[in-house]
Amino acid sequence: MEISFNTREIVKHFGGVAALIRLYEKHGLQISRSAINNWVKRKAIHGKQIAILIFLAKEENFRFHIEGFINVDLQGDTSPLPEENV
Repeated sequence: MEISFNTREIVKHFGGVAALIRLYEKHGLQISRSAINNWVKRKAIHGKQIAILIFLAKEENFRFHIEGFINVDLQGDTSPLPEENV
């Protein structure tokens, strides 16, 4: 079993790469386009960045629940976590 984030959807949820960079900058934070692209490529986000995303969403009154972006790969079939586990 492999567990990963649907990082592409996380970035889309925040409006895309450029919008996410602007949001970081609005709050005095910095992130590069390549860092965000690496999230998508690796299907992983560092814990500190997850905390920042949660903080930014809260500051902007933006609905963001990270558990909704977790994929579980059971024998090669990647699917979101079942609703009862979210």
